[in-house]
Amino acid sequence: MKLEKKEFGRMLEEVLGRTSDVSFLSNWAYEIFLDRQHNMDAEVRELLLDLNHMDDGPEFEFTTGELSEIARKLQG
Repeated sequence: MKLEKKEFGRMLEEVLGRTSDVSFLSNWAYEIFLDRQHNMDAEVRELLLDLNHMDDGPEFEFTTGELSEIARKLQG
C-alpha cells in the first residue's frame, strides 16, 4: 500500500506524542524510508530524507513545533 501524506502525517503526530529525541526521529524516518521507499508519495519521500538528516547536525534539525505543523498540514 502506498504511503500517502495523510497517513504519514498521522504517523508523525503519533511518534511526536512519544518523543522529541532527534536521533530517535532521524532513525525512525530512515527505517520508514527503507521499508517503503518504492511505494510512497514523492513529498513524503523528500520529508523522510529531510527528517533522516536531522541527526547530521543542529542546522538540519526541525523544532518540535515545526514537526507538529508539518504533521498537521500533511493530514490536511
